[in-house]
Amino acid sequence: MAIGNDSVNQSLKAAIDLRWRRHELLAHNLANADTPGFRPKDLEFEGALQSAMDTGEVKMAEVSRPPGHASLGLGDVGGNDGSGEVRQAQEVIERPEIGDTLDDNAIDTDREMGRIADNSLYYQTSLELLRRRYAAVQRVISDMART
Repeated sequence: MAIGNDSVNQSLKAAIDLRWRRHELLAHNLANADTPGFRPKDLEFEGALQSAMDTGEVKMAEVSRPPGHASLGLGDVGGNDGSGEVRQAQEVIERPEIGDTLDDNAIDTDREMGRIADNSLYYQTSLELLRRRYAAVQRVISDMART
């Protein structure tokens, strides 16, 4: 087994990737705060992480968008199903929030900003844990080189 390729490192790397993808979805929601009829999407993080750990890879999440809109760079979920419509990963969910505005938009900017802040905190924590694990390995290697 490679030094930095144990199950804890793989879990941390998967968590970092998924937190980044969730941030992209939340930012997309916030960008559509004025779009009539828009429903927020989110990443079911625990299910996506479990799926990543089971398969050994992290799936990219695709946000559905109207024809003619540019890609958000979120990747492909599972390809095209032949109908020209992109399938969404099971982990990407539409939050069942009710739009109480005249245009039926279900984005509450304050809650969305809170979700972004919360996700950012978890992202930074995962990065710090991974950094500390690599620092510990580096210390061990340095100590071995001195002896």
